[in-house]
Amino acid sequence: MNTLSSHTLFHFTHSLKSLQSILNNGLRFSLIAEKIPNSRLMYTVPAICFCNIPLSAIKEHLDWYGEYGIGFTPAYCKSIGATPVCYVHGASPFLPKTNKSNLFQQSRLTPFLKRTAGLQKKYNCHRYKWKVFYDEKEWRAIDGRCNIWPIDNLADMYSKQDDLKVNEKYTWSKVPNPSINGDIEYIILKERNEVPNFIQWLVNNGLKDLIPKVITVEQIMKDF
Repeated sequence: MNTLSSHTLFHFTHSLKSLQSILNNGLRFSLIAEKIPNSRLMYTVPAICFCNIPLSAIKEHLDWYGEYGIGFTPAYCKSIGATPVCYVHGASPFLPKTNKSNLFQQSRLTPFLKRTAGLQKKYNCHRYKWKVFYDEKEWRAIDGRCNIWPIDNLADMYSKQDDLKVNEKYTWSKVPNPSINGDIEYIILKERNEVPNFIQWLVNNGLKDLIPKVITVEQIMKDF
């Protein structure tokens, strides 16, 4: 039976090097930026993002966020504070209709607010494209205080995010490493021809128990 959600939470990245860094050093927080609907406000927060999408429906997500990934158990993600985000739109009745940042700054829910849809850049594209965020079934772990900023447009939002990435030291925070045997369900590589060298890398780094969990995007597109 097809399921609408996965029993695994996936974290994707755009390079093999980044994937290897996660396996060696653990996940780390990085700054994300979100626009608050029905306002001229955005927020930035250090976060680690996951998606709850079955592999059979993952193709679009790969196109947006990268074709290298790790699938974690929900128990591990919960242990580092991950929880589903709250999708909202401009007419959501509980969303304050204001440009006063203090109301959002005081709410512990703010770092988990996410628009149902909007414009966003793909990881390998410099143009904004329409994205239905609601389809991502995002879970998010956050670290530190949420910062609220006024913005005039999306370019302003991403510009502020880039400036903060350079200046905010807490973006390099980490979370406890997952257990090799208990917390990792999948390791996803982009291409089949990367597998032999990657398996050797796992052996060289004391991670050989992860070898059975390696799959490729090619396999996902073919078999799921």
